[in-house]
Amino acid sequence: MHDEHDEHDRHGDHPMHRAWSPEDPMELNAAPVDGDPAVMLDCVIEEYVRQGWGEAEVMRLFTSPGYRATHELTQLFGEEHVRQRVQATSHRMGTLRFKVTYYENCQDEHDDSFSV
Repeated sequence: MHDEHDEHDRHGDHPMHRAWSPEDPMELNAAPVDGDPAVMLDCVIEEYVRQGWGEAEVMRLFTSPGYRATHELTQLFGEEHVRQRVQATSHRMGTLRFKVTYYENCQDEHDDSFSV
């Protein structure tokens, strides 16, 4: 089966194979797409809550004009509605938090199989 993308890849047209240039910075740019903005709102909120972001951190994404897509969702739904969705999602999913502690030269005298 022939795929037009295979043809482009063979000729080095894929961005991975092109040299970097200022005219092609591979920068993310927001573009409107068809779909339900309420579903997008919930999906974006859930994505960051799953990463362990707290409510205040997620709200900064939606209230800062520097984050165009999320800020436009806030303009569409209103800040209070977005805040309620963030709170509901956080309460439904919980917030994953963990702490990693590294010990150098740790040895357990009772268990030779344990090492860090």
